[in-house]
Amino acid sequence: MKKLSYLFILLLITVMGCRKDPFQLAPDPAINSTGLRLLLPFTGTSININPALGNTPVVITWSPATSKTGLPITYKWVAVGKTAGGSIDAPSLSISSDNNGTATKLSLTYASLKAAMEKAGFPVPTSDQMPFEMLWSVVASDGKTSVRSQDVYTINILYNRDGITFPFSLTGLPSSTTATFYDPASTTTIFTLNWTKPTVARPSVNPPKFTVQFYAETKDGNGNIVQPDVTKAPLFSIIPGNGALDTFVNISTKALSDSITKYITADFTATVKLSWTVRATSFSAGTTAIPGIHIIWAPANSLYVIRVNTIRLYMPGGYQASQGLGNNWDPPTAPELIRDTRTTNQLYYTYAYLNANDEFKITQGRAWDVNWGQDGSGNLVVNGTNFKVTTAGVYRISIDRTNLKYDIRLGRMGFVGGAVTGVGWNPPNVFPTSAMAYIARDQFLGIYDFIADGWKMIDNNSWNNGDINVINTRSYGSLGASGSSLVVNADNMPNIASAGKYRVIWDGSDKNNIKYSLTNGAMYVIGSATVGGWNNDATYNDTQRPPLTYQGNGVWKGTVTLTAGEIKFIVLKGSWDFNYGGSGGKISQGGANISIPAAGTYTITVDEYNQTYTIN
Repeated sequence: MKKLSYLFILLLITVMGCRKDPFQLAPDPAINSTGLRLLLPFTGTSININPALGNTPVVITWSPATSKTGLPITYKWVAVGKTAGGSIDAPSLSISSDNNGTATKLSLTYASLKAAMEKAGFPVPTSDQMPFEMLWSVVASDGKTSVRSQDVYTINILYNRDGITFPFSLTGLPSSTTATFYDPASTTTIFTLNWTKPTVARPSVNPPKFTVQFYAETKDGNGNIVQPDVTKAPLFSIIPGNGALDTFVNISTKALSDSITKYITADFTATVKLSWTVRATSFSAGTTAIPGIHIIWAPANSLYVIRVNTIRLYMPGGYQASQGLGNNWDPPTAPELIRDTRTTNQLYYTYAYLNANDEFKITQGRAWDVNWGQDGSGNLVVNGTNFKVTTAGVYRISIDRTNLKYDIRLGRMGFVGGAVTGVGWNPPNVFPTSAMAYIARDQFLGIYDFIADGWKMIDNNSWNNGDINVINTRSYGSLGASGSSLVVNADNMPNIASAGKYRVIWDGSDKNNIKYSLTNGAMYVIGSATVGGWNNDATYNDTQRPPLTYQGNGVWKGTVTLTAGEIKFIVLKGSWDFNYGGSGGKISQGGANISIPAAGTYTITVDEYNQTYTIN
C-alpha cells in the first residue's frame, strides 16, 4: 500500500511538471525567443489622442524570434490594463501584427487604437481624467507553441473628446512689410482680417472659436522675420463676432490705432511692425486645453503701420463748383489739405488756384463743427471771417492748427541745385529761370535741361531758417528714384546722372504721400493712326514713331502724317509708364485715345504747362 502511495505522488509531480503557462517565458525547443525584444514605443510613452487626427499613425515594433523547426512564426500584440491583479499573461486585448501576423510591427492609428480599447472594455479616459496605464508585450507562435517576450512595457493613453487640426491659414489682410498709412481717427476706414476654418473632432458640440492676436515682429539672427512665440501673451487681441465663431473681423483704423497707443506706443509717426495670427480652439468647459490638440495657431502675417496726424483739414468755399469740387461751401466734397508729416508739427498746406474774390474757410473734418476763419493778421479764429483773395492766381495756403496761425502767399515751385544751369544752389535765382508750371491743385510740372549734379525743388526764393511754421520756405528732396516720396527741408534729390532734358512732376495729389516723377524730356506720337501703330517698340525710327520738338515753356510741336485712327503721346519709346491721352483739347495722364477722323498731314501742338493740345 505504501508503494502505491509513492507511485501516485510521483505521477502527480510528473503531471504538474508538464503543465505550461499560456505563454511560456523559458526558451522553448521549437522557438528561440531570446531575440524577441520590445522596441517602440519605449516604456512609459504617453499617447495623447487627438480625435481630429484619427489617421495619425501609432506604430508598435519589436525584434523577431526564430524557429528551430522551420515552421513560420506569427506575432500578436497583447495588452492589459495595469490595475490590481491585471496580468499580461491574461491579456484583455490581442491583435495580430501586420502582414497577417508575420511582420514584427503593428500599425495602428489613433482611431483604430481607440476602437480596439473600447472593444476590449478598456476605459477610454478624457483629457480631464488621469491617463489609462496599459501593459503590453508580444507573443510569438509557430502554430503549436506560443512564447511571450520577456519584456513588458507600459503605455499611458490619454484620449481627448475634442481636438482641432490643420489646414488652418490666414486669407487676408495679406502679409506686407510695406508701411500702411491711414487715418487713426477714422471709424469708417476698415481693415478686414479673415481666415479659414480648421477641422475639429466634434463640430456640432464644440465648433472652433477664434481670437485674433497681435505680436511685435520677431527676427532671427540673420534679420529674417520669424513666427511669433505664441506661448507668450499677445500685445492685444480681438474677439470675432457671433460668439467668436466668425472667421473674420472688421476693425476700424481708429480701433486699431487706439490699441497701438494703449499697448505699444503713443508716437503716431513711428513705424509699428506687427505680426498677427489667429488662435483657434475646440474643447469643453473644465477641460485642460492642450496646445496642438485643443489649440492651434495659423501662420502669422506681417502688418506695418504708420499712423499719421489724427486730424484732417479741408477747404470748403465759394470756388468749389467752378473747379468741379462739388457744391460751394460743402465740406463733404471740399479738397483736403496736405498734412506736413514732419515729427511734432501740426502744419497743413495746399497749392491751389483761386479766382479774384474767391472766399473759403478751413474745417477740421468734413463738417462745420470745427471751423476757422481769420482776423486779417495771420491768426486763425474759430468761426471767424472768411478767407478771401482779391487777385486771381496760384496760392500757397498754410495752416498751423496748434498755434492758430495761417499764411497765404504766392504758390510756386522751381528747381535749385548744382544740376540746375543758371541757378545753382541760390534760391533767389530760381524764379523765373527754373520755375515749374502749376498744372492742377497740388501738382507742378517742369521741363528743364539739367547737368549731372545734385538738386532739389523749392517753393520760395530763399532757404528756410530751420523753424517749422506757416511762413517758412519748403524745399523738397527724396531718398528714392522716380515715383518715391518727397521729404520736406531735408535730403537732396538723387543726383542727375547724365546731362539732358528731363520732365519733373511734383505730385501732392495723395495727401498722405507727396512724391515726384522724373522722366525723359521728349514727346512722341503713338497709335493706330501712325506708321508704327500701337506697338511701343523702343527701336522704332522717327517715321514709325514721330517725335515732337520742344518749343520751350512746356510746348511740343510737330508736323506728322497720319491715317484715320487714334493716337496718344508718350515720353519714352518702349514705355507706357508716362503717357498722355485727352479729349476736347485737354490732355491728361493716362487719358483716353484721341481720334484722328481722316488721313492727312497734321500740325500737332502739346502744351504740358497748360495741359492742352491742338491738332490742325
